Amino acid sequence: MRAGAKDWVEEFPAHSARTRRFSLGAARSLAVAGDGSRVVFLRSGGPTDPVTALWVLDGDAGDRSGPDPAERCVVDPARLDGTDSAEAGSRASLTQAERDRRERLRESAEGITSYSVDRNADTAVFALEGRAWLADLGTGATVELPARTPVADPRLAPDASAVAYVCGRELRVLEYRRASGWRDRVLTPAPSLTPTPALTPIPAPTPAPEVSGEEG
Repeated sequence: MRAGAKDWVEEFPAHSARTRRFSLGAARSLAVAGDGSRVVFLRSGGPTDPVTALWVLDGDAGDRSGPDPAERCVVDPARLDGTDSAEAGSRASLTQAERDRRERLRESAEGITSYSVDRNADTAVFALEGRAWLADLGTGATVELPARTPVADPRLAPDASAVAYVCGRELRVLEYRRASGWRDRVLTPAPSLTPTPALTPIPAPTPAPEVSGEEG
């Protein structure tokens, strides 16, 4: 084996770890507006940056006569007001439920790792540091929702009028009314919930049996 190739092979595990299996910096988790005018996606700042932000690509990609689509970062966890900018979305800031969810999905990135949009991709909702956040994808304005914490897996209604989410063992919903704002209520109380794959903690792996290498 040539010296250069040998060095690359020896360095491969370190490169793979720094880039989280060469996944950082690439667009992922795409959502497309109903009219095709906008694409929403997650991406970190580069191949070694583990903090994932929320991005949009504006413009009708099918209209060749118009301007080229322009992408922009809508929500950067490190610059989000009300969060610890030094640890926003890091492993240290995660709730146990969020750690379990990420382990279940083999999620290795930090920051915003999942989100939900309305029918027209005008609004997005996501969880960060156990709290629910609502982002206007047109202006980038982001506000914290008055949800009970810790929030897990928030989902936005197609018309953006409600947000369903999990808190502990409860399924809850935030409903918006123009006159009174957001109202939080429980849909499924904790005692009536049975363990589900989405909420059940992951059991510890079973150690593999030792092999002596001796033939019987």
